[in-house]
This record gives sequence, C-alpha cells and structure tokens, in this order.
Amino acid sequence: MAALRSSHILANYYLAPYWGVSSQMEFAIMFRFLISILVVSISFPVLACKCVATTEENRVKDADFIYIGVIQSANLKESNLVESRLKVVESIKGSPDTLLLTSYAEEHMCATFPAVGLKYVVFGKNGNTPHLGYCSDTRIILDETRDIVKMVKEAANKQINQDK
Repeated sequence: MAALRSSHILANYYLAPYWGVSSQMEFAIMFRFLISILVVSISFPVLACKCVATTEENRVKDADFIYIGVIQSANLKESNLVESRLKVVESIKGSPDTLLLTSYAEEHMCATFPAVGLKYVVFGKNGNTPHLGYCSDTRIILDETRDIVKMVKEAANKQINQDK
C-alpha cells in the first residue's frame, strides 16, 4: 500500500505541473479520467467483434437454401450498401430465390467485404436477400476455411436424413 501511495505522490509531483493542474484533487480527477478513457478504448475493440455462438446444424436448420457461389459483380448502392451478384457453383440445400448478396462498405476491424471471383457459402431465407457480415452465416471460403463447406454439407445431410 505504501508503494502505491508513494508512486501516486511521485506521479503527482512530476506530472501535475505538465498537465496544467494545480492541486492534488485536480490531478487525481484528471488521472482517473485518463485511466478510464484508456480502459474503455482498449476494451471496446475486443468487444466489437463478438458474435452469438451457434452450430452448423442450427445454421443449416434455419436456412431455406444454402449454396456455394462465386461473386460475379459487386455494385455500391446508397448508404454504403454493396449489392453483389453470384453464380451458383454447388447447391447444398434448397433452391435460392435470389442470387444477390448484400453487405456494407465499412471501415472497421470487423468489416467483411465481398470480393469478385471468390467463393462464398451462402445461407438464405426465402423472401430475404442473404447478407454478408462479420456475424452472418454467409462466409467466404478460403484455403484456411475449406472445412466450413465440409461441416455445412455434413450438417445438411444430417438434417435431410432426419427429415425423411
């Protein structure tokens, strides 16, 4: 406790004149405020990219259609909305009622962008345009994420066998 108090007194003695505060009370308030800002700014990005955990079985069960598609074109619409047109490479479940995929052109660490020529596993509900986002079921297929397709196919086959 004495070490903590002495470090606080040293910080007060050496830093207070540079921060433009004249009393220990003003320094303490300023110091606590800056520490609070630091804690919030460090913890916010950590919390920003968390999604509700779910299983492939639940994703498959909730989708009316699932397919692997390649983005053929992407157009920026109003309000940073990106509308992409896909070509179906392989159907996994159901039949899609749209070949469009929406996303947003955003600049943050959790942003997910459509890329022309890349493959995506698309989950959709009839009557709604599938959406590509950090927490959406629709995802890009890269070399590192090939196993996603295998897991989706296994979950779809399991559901089809249960429905029979």
